Amino acid sequence: MLAGQHRLNNLFFVVDFNGLQADGNTDNIISWKNMQKQIESFGWNVLIADGHDFTELDLAFSAISEKPTAIIAKTIKGKGISFMENDYSWHDRALSKELLKRAKMEIGL
Repeated sequence: MLAGQHRLNNLFFVVDFNGLQADGNTDNIISWKNMQKQIESFGWNVLIADGHDFTELDLAFSAISEKPTAIIAKTIKGKGISFMENDYSWHDRALSKELLKRAKMEIGL
């Protein structure tokens, strides 16, 4: 609220919005449907971007505003890793050496 009130236009806030949290789907636990309006109510500029698209994120960070800016980065948890993608159970689990090797292979590392 302070940042919005003082129009701290050099401040950015990124929300990694993948729709999941440690206990499951966010819609089943706490609704984020009004997140954009809620952040705007604090005097912030809000942009929505594909969190996996660096060009889109760069454009969001380059946007000129008289207010601080929040970027809601829509992402897919575990994107590109077959056994992790959109699986909230990986929020706080560690990979075995075998799964780490497989994950790296799947994303080309």
